[in-house]
Amino acid sequence: MQVGVITLEETGPLLERYRASTLPALYTGQYAADAGFDINVSHEEIENLRERFYFLRYLGLAPWGAGTEMYFRNGRLCELRFSVGTEVSRKGESREAFALTTEQSLGENEFDMSGGHVTGGSRYMFTRVHHITLPADATSAERAHAFGYDLSCVTSLGGCRDASQVLAPMLIRQDWEARHPD
Repeated sequence: MQVGVITLEETGPLLERYRASTLPALYTGQYAADAGFDINVSHEEIENLRERFYFLRYLGLAPWGAGTEMYFRNGRLCELRFSVGTEVSRKGESREAFALTTEQSLGENEFDMSGGHVTGGSRYMFTRVHHITLPADATSAERAHAFGYDLSCVTSLGGCRDASQVLAPMLIRQDWEARHPD
């Protein structure tokens, strides 16, 4: 999906297939968009089992979720955001998780990467939080690296233990350094 290129009509089958929710004007207004959609994917059965049978976490059955927001202006994609989060460990009532987000818009954004900080509340402590913002003129390679999420570890033994299993930070760092040579 390329911001500024793909149309709402072309995206229609994807929105239907994943039962996208239409976002209210409160959200679309922040991007001066005509329409906005939200797709969330998680494994509900694993979410329900994890509390009763926590040992399943060690078999790779950790709660996880992925979601995307898409905003359209004049029938073209003007903002795309994709996020992934998964639990890494649990210590008593506290859970450690990581969260990754990549976004691209038609705005005046610079290529930006942030990460490593910790956020959270009483239930989840998010570590290794990474946020990537791509500029509107991102190359196809930059988009492929920044949106190249690999969720295969959510179904593997032990689950996703590190953010680098889901997104290749070295490739993204190289793209960023190419734009920021100083």
